[in-house]
Amino acid sequence: MQNENWALSSSNLIVARNCIKLIESEFGEKLRLSDESFLIKLGRYAKKTQSSRTLMMCSKLATATGEENLTNLTQSALKGKSKQPNTATAQPTSKRTLASPKTENQIEYRGKHYAKFDNAGKEFKGLYRGQARYA
Repeated sequence: MQNENWALSSSNLIVARNCIKLIESEFGEKLRLSDESFLIKLGRYAKKTQSSRTLMMCSKLATATGEENLTNLTQSALKGKSKQPNTATAQPTSKRTLASPKTENQIEYRGKHYAKFDNAGKEFKGLYRGQARYA
């Protein structure tokens, strides 16, 4: 079982909340601080992230928690990110060019494409409990 003493400090909780917000904005997945595997999930998202700010916050939390798995994941992600700009300049193709082209009848919302209008002619307004909402 992991040591939960890090959660007693308000500064650590602020860093954890910032990590949760950054991961939610980048991946659309909201982590819960009360989840038993919070630090493990955080480390996995830190490894996947493209944001240097998210990676920095996760590494701050890793040092505060002292969790070896999280520290190892963030350090390996930092090493991977430091090597990444060299490969990115060598190959300028991006993921957006490989994605399907966006049509006039579709809206991209949180990385997914939805129909701009439904069958009844109502316009897309967002998601509610994972379902597209039209009004």
